[in-house]
Amino acid sequence: MALGIVMVGCGSMIWPYFFSFVVGVGGACFVLYEDQTIPKLAPGLPGDVVLALQAGVTLFLAVYLGFEGSQVILGSMIGLASAYVADVTVLHLQDVSPYASFGLSCFGAAFGVIVFHGYCRQSILATMSPLFGGLLFVTGAGTVLAQFGILPFLSPQLVWIDATKALFGSAGATHLVVQGICAILSSIIASLGGANRVNVAVIPMGLGLSLGTFASATGLGCGLLHNCPPWLSPAANPAWPLLGGLAWTAAACSGAILQLRNVASTSYEELLRKERSATRARKGTTAAANTSSYGYPETQGLLTQPHLYPDDHNNSSSNPYGGSHADFGTGSNNRSNSNSPSRSNLRIPGM
Repeated sequence: MALGIVMVGCGSMIWPYFFSFVVGVGGACFVLYEDQTIPKLAPGLPGDVVLALQAGVTLFLAVYLGFEGSQVILGSMIGLASAYVADVTVLHLQDVSPYASFGLSCFGAAFGVIVFHGYCRQSILATMSPLFGGLLFVTGAGTVLAQFGILPFLSPQLVWIDATKALFGSAGATHLVVQGICAILSSIIASLGGANRVNVAVIPMGLGLSLGTFASATGLGCGLLHNCPPWLSPAANPAWPLLGGLAWTAAACSGAILQLRNVASTSYEELLRKERSATRARKGTTAAANTSSYGYPETQGLLTQPHLYPDDHNNSSSNPYGGSHADFGTGSNNRSNSNSPSRSNLRIPGM
């Protein structure tokens, strides 16, 4: 239940740490299992603790520091597992094409790699994490309430896996694969629409969960047909698939809205930071271009060394002898040559 709440609320935001932690815990458990089969692997209980801790921390750091590569492998494994779970949907194609199952498996693995790539992983997790988190929360809460006798339509000896199977109904794990496809579709709509269309983006996810809930509980009127597909047969006890499915829908959709808004706001803030950085870079380039080779702006040279820029001082006020620097000593600009000192009449002190 606690894990489900965390995944519904902030699964996509803490995913790098959460996934690395899960891998580390899995590695530590494997080491402890091997320690039971190899008695001399560690000296007693303290050695077991140190060995498991070291293995867990090592795996955590290895996955976290190389996170992108591990996500590609994870996506391929999830896609392949989804293809195997949904393999019942292509069994009728085996007579037509014997490679239908193999093609579906290859497609699922490749699609998982694309989905969990760094470019689109964050938006996908914003919908997939609430979907799985809501499932864990609802089934965990149902199991606990059934053991306390609060839910009379569930057995007190019910375990979590049985509650999950009963929630899926006759469709089994294929029901979860279909809901995952709807969640991916919602994430794509959210990525195209931005923060303004988050509520609209969750509609495919909500419709998929709602239709799946009523299909598992009632079969959508399939009992009226003579040739009802086995995956659409209504549940023998529809109370838990109906109530649990509605609770799953509410938890998953609310968590998806929360996390999609957070992803959209984070993307917008990152875009603003990039624009500010680009603006500062352009300003720095412009300032560097306006700086002379001596480290001073070019306008300073116009003030301290005007004779280096004769074309910029052609007005009479800049030349007390009349004329421009090019006409210095020639007496132009409405002054006679007799009143203007020539170059030969100018005396330099000390010469």
